[in-house]
Amino acid sequence: MHREETATDSPLLSEAKALYRAGNCEEAASLFRQCRGNEQAEALCFIATMILDKVINPRTSEDPEKLLQKSADMGFPPAKYRLESLRETQDSIDDAMAMDSQQLTPPKEYTEKDFLKDGNGDLGIERRKESVLYYANQGYVNAMYEYGMINLDEESRDLKVGAFWLGRAAQKGHAMAQYELGCLYFRGEGVPKDDLMALLWLGRAREQGIYRAHCELAKIYTDRKNKFYSPEEGVRLLNQVKELCPEAYMMLAQIYLRDDIVQYDAEKAREYLEKAKAEGVLGAYVEIAKLYILERKYSDALPLLKHVADKQDSESLYLLALIFERFGENKALDKVIDNRRNSVDEHGENVKPDISESSDSNSKYLQADNAQDRKDNDNFSMTTERGPAETSFPDNEKTQSDNEHEAVTDEEQVTGDVAATDLLKSGVAADILSGIIGDISGKGYSDIAYELYGKSAELGFTEAQYKLACIYHKKGLIDDAMAWYKKAADHEHIAAMYEYATMLKEKLDAESASSNHARPADMDIMPSSFRLVQQVPDKQHGYKYLKEYDNYKPKYHEAFEYMNKAALGGEPRAQYLVSQMYSKGEGVRQDFAQSIQWCEKAANAGDLDAQLYMAELYDKGEVLDVNLQKSVEWYRLVADKGNAKALFRLGKMYFDGRGVQQDYAKAFSLYVKSAENGYIPAMESLAICYINGRGCTRDESLAEKYLSLAVEHGSDNSVDLLAGLYMNSNSSVRSPEKALNLLEKEVALGHSQSMLILSRLYLSGGEVPKNVEKGLKLLEQVVAEGNREALYELGMIYYEGKIVPRNYRRAVSLINDSAEQNYVKALYMMGIFCYRGIGMISKTGDAFNYFRKAGELGYLKAYLALGQMYEKGIGGVCDYHEAANYYRILVNANYDKAYSLLANVYLRNNSNIQINYDEAEKWLYIGAKKNIPECAYRLGILHMEEKVRNSSVDYGLKLIREAAERNYADALYYLACLFMEGNLFPRDYSKAIGYLQRAVGQNHLKSTTLLGKMYRFGLGCEINNFSAGDLLSTAAKCGDHEAQLELAKMYRDGAGVDRSYVDAYMWTVLCLSFDNTYRDAINFKNSLLSHLSQRELKNGQVMAIKYLGIIEENRHKRDAELILG
Repeated sequence: MHREETATDSPLLSEAKALYRAGNCEEAASLFRQCRGNEQAEALCFIATMILDKVINPRTSEDPEKLLQKSADMGFPPAKYRLESLRETQDSIDDAMAMDSQQLTPPKEYTEKDFLKDGNGDLGIERRKESVLYYANQGYVNAMYEYGMINLDEESRDLKVGAFWLGRAAQKGHAMAQYELGCLYFRGEGVPKDDLMALLWLGRAREQGIYRAHCELAKIYTDRKNKFYSPEEGVRLLNQVKELCPEAYMMLAQIYLRDDIVQYDAEKAREYLEKAKAEGVLGAYVEIAKLYILERKYSDALPLLKHVADKQDSESLYLLALIFERFGENKALDKVIDNRRNSVDEHGENVKPDISESSDSNSKYLQADNAQDRKDNDNFSMTTERGPAETSFPDNEKTQSDNEHEAVTDEEQVTGDVAATDLLKSGVAADILSGIIGDISGKGYSDIAYELYGKSAELGFTEAQYKLACIYHKKGLIDDAMAWYKKAADHEHIAAMYEYATMLKEKLDAESASSNHARPADMDIMPSSFRLVQQVPDKQHGYKYLKEYDNYKPKYHEAFEYMNKAALGGEPRAQYLVSQMYSKGEGVRQDFAQSIQWCEKAANAGDLDAQLYMAELYDKGEVLDVNLQKSVEWYRLVADKGNAKALFRLGKMYFDGRGVQQDYAKAFSLYVKSAENGYIPAMESLAICYINGRGCTRDESLAEKYLSLAVEHGSDNSVDLLAGLYMNSNSSVRSPEKALNLLEKEVALGHSQSMLILSRLYLSGGEVPKNVEKGLKLLEQVVAEGNREALYELGMIYYEGKIVPRNYRRAVSLINDSAEQNYVKALYMMGIFCYRGIGMISKTGDAFNYFRKAGELGYLKAYLALGQMYEKGIGGVCDYHEAANYYRILVNANYDKAYSLLANVYLRNNSNIQINYDEAEKWLYIGAKKNIPECAYRLGILHMEEKVRNSSVDYGLKLIREAAERNYADALYYLACLFMEGNLFPRDYSKAIGYLQRAVGQNHLKSTTLLGKMYRFGLGCEINNFSAGDLLSTAAKCGDHEAQLELAKMYRDGAGVDRSYVDAYMWTVLCLSFDNTYRDAINFKNSLLSHLSQRELKNGQVMAIKYLGIIEENRHKRDAELILG
């Protein structure tokens, strides 16, 4: 209870009212009791109200009726209204609204035009609403209820307003308002769907004797999808009121027909339905008719359905349509739809079809093309909108009635009883349908069914709308089909939601495809705005660094909304498609976690594509952590259903020994099954098995057979394999002539891939005579078609300059064209061009972009390049965290070099990653266990330098020796240094030389310099200035400043080289150009000045500038090899 404070309210009264509205009733009452004078009357009314509402404890002397009387005597009108209400209607008036209504203007007097013209004396809707609202605002509960119900009527429908007023009345104890509000909460109309609130309000209505509340509560308790599912309680409630509420009989009948709550009992159900029918429950007529339809007693069902259909009942019209459809013939209904199509084609708009020419026939309507159509046409879908459940009676379900008709032939199943088959001739159909669809003369069964479906659909029966949409869809009237699917979908029809969303998505996909350039089937184009994100792992999935890109497509929003509703409704196919829409950002922001969850739901529900997708996710490890056991489980599940792709993938797992024990025979068997289903990769794998004798006897003739079969199916890869088989010198079916004939035949057919393969053969020579001119001509032909592989290969020919003169610009142009088609090798090479500045391109920023795109398409070396560029700060961006992200991708792909690189990130202090020896040790240890020598060496160094916990020199040396045994150059150099120092081992120059020689064989720069010095000074060997000069010269030209200084000294002394102070001066200048603080080099340079003239000094400087370019190029190449792999 409250009203707005007036200008005369005292602070005390205002504060009391504020506390009352805030719910602090005890404090408010304390302040109200302190009010005096003119405000006392209002205060007393408030106190009485709070006592009546039981929100405060009254004092001994406080009687609410006496307080209201005193307030009324003091001239406070709301107190008078409340007192009258208390005495006459047992507190049925909302006192707060009564106080607020003091200023309301009563409705004006009625005039003749305010009444309806039908002579029954009823008010028009607007005046009625105005009048009822006035009394509702005054607090009359019956008026609140009536106003709420008015707003639920179709004529003035406003569900939110209706729910609000019903809620006000329900709170004041109005039983029917409580019932109606509970129903609204159950259906989610005007208020959010809330089964708990529905139970509460329906429970209150039941306590006040509203029998229908028992039925509504039973709907909730017997709904298997409801979280409050309690069938025993539902049956108990219905049994309590079945004698008083006929609808309870009908609901009990439906329960006995469900066979999931009580034992199936058709006789008991029929007994209850007859009782409900006797009480005039229309739904009982329909349910009994359904039983007759199930028993094929159509003549008994028709009068019942007519009784209800005459009252414009949509479900009865739908069932009538099903009966007449059963006696229709495909051609008849086809003609009706064809007439409709012709009307659209000729006039450009939908014209009502002329169905009078359709013929009468007796065969079953419309053989379905898919499972959904079969379900619609072979089964009678007994969906009811009157009961708590949807009851379906499929023909293949054994019931008591079915057992009685087991001997019925197929023809009899279609035609039913004799009376029904002669409906048109006997005139029964005309009598039944005369008041429904008018004159049926000249119309066949299919025509009648079509009209009845349409009428039922127009009256809003969801199944009829869906059925009508299926008919239009099958006949190619897409716009009509989509319109009716949408109407059914808007009424929560799950299959309709899926069909509408699918059709809408296909339409949008077609529009997108027409606006984009065609691309090769094997190209996986990823959006350019790609980025890497790390999602937090949950208990079930170990999410890794995921591919995420912002390509939200808002035009798919409507398709997603309907598809999502269908998915939430349990449609497995919709769940899978929702998963894909989340993955692609179609109509919803991209969310890989949601995508996986929906895909898993669909897979668990039996969708084959979802199951196969889950298998691939666990197999490839691109989104989920690799789990080969789970991958095999999913592959096997789909393969057991005969899916060709799954059979092949499972066979591949057995062939490679991934997730299962390697078994070539099992793999071969699975390949055979997959190939029998026409799967081309399986044919190719079978051929490879026969070539290598894996899982079968070696038989190259059978390999030839399967490859030829794959070629016939249009496989370009099989052309390559078959040509290779013919060209193999060890092949029993070797025939270069066949290879050439095969390729030339394919070339004559215009197959680009065959042109490319033939051009490779001509360019490389060998079994086919080398013909560069012909090879280049073929390659140019494929290039002219824009083939990305050909563009790349011709570009590399110009880049390498072996067949044609080197032309960097031409190479860059061709490879760039290939890269624009997302060919990974071309993208990677463009990154190299940008990094090295080849072809007048020198943009490290572009190199980043090219490497990133190549990485997105699975080219691991590109991720290595990106990681190194971020780590070394090439391009001006040094970001260890980003480098670590790319290294982790490589680690997940088992790229050996990545373990050491990832560890290296944690061994350098940086702004975004601190030194973490434990983390570095972890990755190096994992790599060492994988027998990666670099990891073993780096881990050994950490132990030698005591940078890790429980450091051990012995263990460190063991690891370094293991790396050296695998010829890892850094380990060889380290051991050589140890033998030269003589600290951990006795000094042994000869062993040091042995290690250095092995390292030099791998172009190890420091080893080259050190070995040159040992030859120079005869450490562990005789002095050999010639070998020393060669080694030091090699190291010096690669930029090693120690080698440059030592080589300068050799030129000064004429040791192993002709004495030349100019050359000595040149190498000294070069040494200082890279380190101008090198004291030994400075002193040596100064010592040379006295031996050189000004002209010789100038010549030395010119030579140094010349060599500086060579050294820079060599150094750049070495860096590129480290960075680019």
